Amino acid sequence: MIFDKIEIMYNKYSLPIKIKYSESRKPTFVEFLILSIIYDYPRKNLSLKQILNDDFKIYNIDLFERALKDLIAYKVIELNKTTAGWSTLGIDLEIEKIELNQKVKEQFINEEYIISQYDKTLDVKWVYDPIEDSFDIVKDVEWSRRVQGVKLTNKIKETSISQNFYIKDLIKKNVNEFIELKKEIFGDNAKFSNVTLANGIDLADHKIAQELTESLPCANEVSIELFDNDAFIINTENEKLKIFLKTQKDLAKNIVRDILKSYSDKIKDRFFAKKDFENKKNFLNEPDILSNLIVKSTWNLLLINGRDVLSPDKVLSNKSLINSCQIIVFYNSKSNNKTIEYLGDKIVVYVDSSREALLNDNTLIYIDSENKVNGFALVEKKLESVGATIPVVYSYDQNPKLNLAKVFEDNLERLLLDYEEELKNENLDVSTMMFLFLKRVGLQQKLTDIIKKHLQKDFYAGNNYKKLTEYFASKENDEAYYFIENCLSEIIITMSKDIKDDQILHVLNLYNFKNQKNLFKVLENIHLDKEENMLFLISDILDKNNVDWWKNNTRNCLVTLLGYANKYMTRELFDINKYQSKTWALHAATLNMICTIKKKVFEKNFTSVEKHYKNMLNGVVDLMRSNVKINNQKDYLIKVAENLKDLYKDFYKYKSQELTELDSDLISYKVQVESANFISRLENKIDMLISPEAQKFPIEVKVEWAKHIENKIKEVDKIFKNDESILYEALNLVFGEKKEFDVRFLENYKKRFGGI
Repeated sequence: MIFDKIEIMYNKYSLPIKIKYSESRKPTFVEFLILSIIYDYPRKNLSLKQILNDDFKIYNIDLFERALKDLIAYKVIELNKTTAGWSTLGIDLEIEKIELNQKVKEQFINEEYIISQYDKTLDVKWVYDPIEDSFDIVKDVEWSRRVQGVKLTNKIKETSISQNFYIKDLIKKNVNEFIELKKEIFGDNAKFSNVTLANGIDLADHKIAQELTESLPCANEVSIELFDNDAFIINTENEKLKIFLKTQKDLAKNIVRDILKSYSDKIKDRFFAKKDFENKKNFLNEPDILSNLIVKSTWNLLLINGRDVLSPDKVLSNKSLINSCQIIVFYNSKSNNKTIEYLGDKIVVYVDSSREALLNDNTLIYIDSENKVNGFALVEKKLESVGATIPVVYSYDQNPKLNLAKVFEDNLERLLLDYEEELKNENLDVSTMMFLFLKRVGLQQKLTDIIKKHLQKDFYAGNNYKKLTEYFASKENDEAYYFIENCLSEIIITMSKDIKDDQILHVLNLYNFKNQKNLFKVLENIHLDKEENMLFLISDILDKNNVDWWKNNTRNCLVTLLGYANKYMTRELFDINKYQSKTWALHAATLNMICTIKKKVFEKNFTSVEKHYKNMLNGVVDLMRSNVKINNQKDYLIKVAENLKDLYKDFYKYKSQELTELDSDLISYKVQVESANFISRLENKIDMLISPEAQKFPIEVKVEWAKHIENKIKEVDKIFKNDESILYEALNLVFGEKKEFDVRFLENYKKRFGGI
């Protein structure tokens, strides 16, 4: 077992001190120019500003002002006490009233251009680490005062300050080393002057030094590993602390004992650990600690054994245990006044005792969406080496599926009655909690029965349905919303057998479905007395709600539409823009063309038929190709064929008679014969791929039948050599508008047709 994220605290001792030092360096160009002017410029009655403006033509003097202030601060230049009087050092002061520091003046004489600041100070801390038994100087606290994400903490109190801590020579020695080491702070030419207490008092005053000394917390992250033989190891990245604890064995033992006690107290504040572990054989041998339990995101239901719980509220406050679980059930619950409640976005349920051995053996049982069990028992374990007893977790060694409805059957019947009553009283918050719990434990059918009964009470008004779905929509609970929809869809389907078509229209107009699958289930399965009459009435309602049932041929609506078109052969039978559906528009336009051409055939106006044939053929082919994934495609293609049957029957007779009357030497005759023979050869090949019922269909329908009903796409592609357009060219040459042909045209098509 490993206890990680353990914090061991101890105090370091810190004395605030002040380092005094001087710093020498070469002046910058701007500083050098200022010093040179002050040192040997002849006209002493002029100010530095005037000299820069007049002699050097420098008018932007910001850099010079800043440099002058630094030189004043370093005491490199100062007022000439003889001539300055009450003047103030500045860039407007005559240079005769300014003089250089004597040391700088001497350096200028010797052409050694160095400036020094003699009274620089730095406040630092003189620190003693009792664990490492080491001294250090720090500008700021550089160690950790707390461990991030700490689980348990312990403090080493048995430390004392070193007797050498206040020895001045030791401090001075370390200060010199600090100055040498920290070039980035002191520069390359810093010289140590003195060191005092932070308030300027001499280090020799030990009484004041002791008063100024403070204890600063230092935190180290460690882990404690416990072994089967009760031995332990304290691991840390701090090697000095590791060595210290190895040498201080009693201290290390006390730390472990204190940590274990803190851990136990935290657990015992929430749980009763099992003292008797009768069924240990059902659990893995290696225990772990509760804080190491990794709760997977797929575990969405938590069962908690109430017999092992001291404080349900404190258990529920442990986010690491419950985070992934939407529903939490306390079984063997001692709570007499609670049944179900919300905890934030979670549902907490309290149920009575359980006779299930698996539940009684475990303390915590996590369950995934497949109802597979991940159980953990909290059991007391005695550790002889440190004289402690701690609660540990044993993992259940199997992951069986749990029949939750059976496990809690004694409690659930009562809860179902409560749910029905809360639903009736429109207590939606409470009823929803019950609904979500009952659904999760597998009582969907019983819930369905209760909800259907509730919805049927005002079926033709729809208020109960509206209140429930609006509530679930406000909670953004689509799963519950769709469940209610599904219940409604079953009611509509069942009741449609006993109500009239106009009542069904009322119901479809009344209820809105968020999930179109439920709506389409209704449309597919409701009983209608007059299918054809209801086709457009239902379409009107669906279109108003932006529902496109044409797209997938729901309830064979396209098949019904094709049958309707075949029955009522009228020009412009359908309004293309009647519905928003693209599928509708394509069918309406194509069926209008078919009806128009069939009418022309009936009127024996074959010239007009030939003129419009190509557009109609293109429309029919587009129709079939764009609807290959619809429901009942077989019925659909049969109806397409029926719509074309009468057209081709009379038109074919006309074309055959026309061909017998043509001069066989004419190019047009030969083109039509070549095309007709080609179509005949194709039909023979396609007929070998399709069932007898489809062999009577027009060739363009046969091709789609072979591909999508017989699933012979590869075979069809092989016949056509991946170019079906040649078939439609041949059909247009036979049935389409007459054109003038030449020999070259004939030879070209002979070559094309001959290749297939």
